[in-house]
Amino acid sequence: MHFIRQQLVNILYYLDGECTQPDVQGVPPGTPTQPGNATISQIAHFAILNQCVLEEQAQANTLKHVFSHTPHNYVAHLLFHLAGVIVSPGATSSQHALALQINAAINNVKAWLGQVHRDAVQLLHMTDSQLVGISGLELLGDLEAHARYASTGQTDPSSGVMQQGAEWIYDNVERLATFDVSPYSSH
Repeated sequence: MHFIRQQLVNILYYLDGECTQPDVQGVPPGTPTQPGNATISQIAHFAILNQCVLEEQAQANTLKHVFSHTPHNYVAHLLFHLAGVIVSPGATSSQHALALQINAAINNVKAWLGQVHRDAVQLLHMTDSQLVGISGLELLGDLEAHARYASTGQTDPSSGVMQQGAEWIYDNVERLATFDVSPYSSH
């Protein structure tokens, strides 16, 4: 059980970074509350989601007033730069369209990782018998499925449309860095 609980805590540190402590309050005795190793501790300085509500609000306010501020979680950081592409006067219509597609994919990933977060917190607070029981195993399966969706995407069952994940974002974000070269004319 200790190994499973440590992995859940590690997941929370990846997602929340240094804001994980409220999620690990009130867990069963003997449950780890710190990252499993120094690498995860280092990674936790720059969270994927950054669940600190007050900190997110402060970032949002800063972004409204000072456009040069760079957020310190991966999702907000990427969205910050996408906004720059969208408002850039030199962006082509295809770059603009791609930035909007990437934005939609980031929102997919953020929602799926939010569910991973909720599942991990709920699992972490279960007793050992609940964790290995049917409800715990079902919740663990849900956590795995949402983590997989965040990575590879998912076909929307109602529309049949592919909702892209992090792998698609990774494969396509570099396409935003292209530009057209044309001969200079002094006329």
